[in-house]
Order: sequence, then structure tokens, then C-alpha cells
Amino acid sequence: RDIVLEAVRQEGGALKFAPTKLRAEAMLQPESARHNSIATAGTPAPAGVVTSLTRIPEQAQIEIKLAWLDGQEMVLTCGEDGTVGDLAALAAEQRRVGLVFLLMPAGGVVKPSAVLTPLDTLV
Repeated sequence: RDIVLEAVRQEGGALKFAPTKLRAEAMLQPESARHNSIATAGTPAPAGVVTSLTRIPEQAQIEIKLAWLDGQEMVLTCGEDGTVGDLAALAAEQRRVGLVFLLMPAGGVVKPSAVLTPLDTLV
């Protein structure tokens, strides 16, 4: 999926060369692929470690603390219905870049195919 996503990011028409079972996936559609801010392996992009995810029920939000490998730290908030893709987009916007790598507290690098994963499943 991530290889197809990267191909579609670069050229939307590449989707027609993907395996048939992947062509209908929402995250691989050209518009979705262009808006996915999670970097794929080998892409030059800043890397941030998610140090905490905290639910703030009275505000219907999730607070995310990030520590970037260059030493910068930031706190972002997403709605309770936010996704990993929403977090990546906010982080990329704050860093003024198009793509970011996210490392989760449990230790894994987030793959672009996780873009629709709800943040509340990670809290």
C-alpha cells in the first residue's frame, strides 16, 4: 500500500497500475494521497516522537505531545474523532513541511497506510 501511495502522490494516474484489490481504497485515491502527510521510508522529512496522547473529555479533544529529533517540542490538539492523518497534517503544518515521520510511544514508525487510524484507539 505504501509503495502505491507514494506512486499516486507523485502521479495520480499511477493508481491504474496498482493491483485491482487496492484501486478502490479511499486512502489511495489521488486526492487523499496528496493530503496524506505521513512520510514513506526513504523520504526526507522531519521525525517526531509522540511522547504522550491524553484525552481531554471536557473539551472533546486529544492532546498530543511531540518531541522532534532536532530538539523542538510541540503540543497539538485534535478533536476526539481525529485520526493519525489529522495529527500528521497538523504536525507538518507547524513544521512548515509537506511530510513528517511519526514515532509512537510503543515504538513503531507510523506508516502512511495508518492515515485513517482513530487517535482515540491510541490513547
